[in-house]
Amino acid sequence: IPAKRNVGVSHARGEILAFIDDDCRPCGNWIPNAAAFLDANPKIAGVEGLTIIEKPEMTEASYRQFKRLERQGYRTNNIFYRRTAFSEAGQFDERFSVQREDLDLAFTIIERGGSIAYNDNLQVMHAFRRGERWDLLKNCINRRFDPLLYRKHPRLYRKHIRSPFPPGIAALLAL
Repeated sequence: IPAKRNVGVSHARGEILAFIDDDCRPCGNWIPNAAAFLDANPKIAGVEGLTIIEKPEMTEASYRQFKRLERQGYRTNNIFYRRTAFSEAGQFDERFSVQREDLDLAFTIIERGGSIAYNDNLQVMHAFRRGERWDLLKNCINRRFDPLLYRKHPRLYRKHIRSPFPPGIAALLAL
């Protein structure tokens, strides 16, 4: 995933890089709103928007897991960076082959003195994937990148993630 994003950036021509996932749809004037926000705030390195999870017709147990994506988290499903900040941070670290490459980039930018704002007017609708009963287990497996993220950014890891054991995993371990 990060290698593909880095290739995409190498082909991009603009000074603002927009990241959105293939299971998200931009709402309203997503790009013009982000460009206007960054123009009005020239000192910030990037801006994260609001992700809204599509509501299923019938509530499914995994819906709660998807709702976590509505919290701020520097995710590349809805974030914009200035090309200079992205390049100075060294692009996406391709060692994070499946997950956490977005947090690593954001943490690197922050540690280099950059700031990433949040603007809930930059909205994307994230599709709810039905039948993702194994989503929690998949997230547990993908947490294998947490030691690398912690090693690179211990202070920000403790501030934003706190523990490598989210409540769902802690409950499974307790059982």
